[in-house]
Amino acid sequence: MESNIKKAVIQIKKYNFKNQNNNIVGSLELENNKLYIYGDILMDSFFKCEETEDICPKDIVEFLKELENSEEIEIHINSGGGSVFGGLAIYNLLKQYKGKKVVYIDGLAGSIASVIALAGDVVYIYENSLFMIHNPLTAICGYYNAKDLQEQITALENCKKAILTVYMANINVENYITEEEILSLMDNETWLIGSEATKYFNVNVLPVKNEIVAYTSSYFDKYKNTPKNIINTQDKGKKNILEQEKQQILNELEKICII
Repeated sequence: MESNIKKAVIQIKKYNFKNQNNNIVGSLELENNKLYIYGDILMDSFFKCEETEDICPKDIVEFLKELENSEEIEIHINSGGGSVFGGLAIYNLLKQYKGKKVVYIDGLAGSIASVIALAGDVVYIYENSLFMIHNPLTAICGYYNAKDLQEQITALENCKKAILTVYMANINVENYITEEEILSLMDNETWLIGSEATKYFNVNVLPVKNEIVAYTSSYFDKYKNTPKNIINTQDKGKKNILEQEKQQILNELEKICII
């Protein structure tokens, strides 16, 4: 007797991205049209390392080429943020895609990753996930006069306006959220849990995820209100990696000493 139950077919497409020297500098996996944005947001593939999950606009361009413009996609996000310009480009690329976009914030949508999350037609956040918004930051080294510094201030203010435009286009209209409220959240670098995020933005909360994904980012030490549990978890992860590298070196030395 033939079964009427159809087995689910898992289709995994993997995209490798190479630099000008034809070296792989990153990859994306699209499983049944599921895109995972796990890692920091970069402006260009030049800044990518092969062992990281960091992502840049070029990555999005490459895999969108492989999709029909009507296919529904799931976008899973766990990112601490990164380049404002890279993030805005990714947001605009996803917004232009004509197929339905369903976003899941699996762990953290922080900084510019919170902007990318709002590119979805439907956005879900788990109750124990985080949504962080703040004012853009910059790093300056060297010697500058007042004109130079004012140019940096103007650039930051323009970035803030661009980000605010996205936030205001995705506010929870039922709660009559004002621009002043969103600006206050940005000024104070606000970390929102799932239900708190739904108060301000057009996102839907899901029950607590049993196994929440780990947070990793190169930017956590740049933010002023990063939760201590995130910092401690990341520090522990770095310590574990160092211990593994140390043990690997000791194992290799042991092989050399054996006669």
